[in-house]
Amino acid sequence: MDRTVSTVRRVGTVQSVRLVRSVRTVRNVIDLDGPEPLWRQVADHLGGRVAAGEFARRLPSVRTLADQYGVSHTTVSDALRELSQRGLVVTTQGRGTFVAAPPSVDEDGTNAG
Repeated sequence: MDRTVSTVRRVGTVQSVRLVRSVRTVRNVIDLDGPEPLWRQVADHLGGRVAAGEFARRLPSVRTLADQYGVSHTTVSDALRELSQRGLVVTTQGRGTFVAAPPSVDEDGTNAG
């Protein structure tokens, strides 16, 4: 479900309107009462989104992902750490989280390196 949020701020007699990007909510994919840890559920779902090419290069911020999944920032950070260990994303402090470059493939179809 997409959700659009707008905020209105009055500055003197001028009114400025800021439209926040539509946020894709994926809260229904997380089982809060299930046996699997929340961070792993987020990592698995987010990893699928990365593998499907949903993100061109940069992933949304930790705060945005936490809002989308309805979990804490810590849970998202743990999930991103897991995705980094899987080689799906690269996180740079102060810059964000980016989709990792796919492994190069040799002419015979095997992974190079």
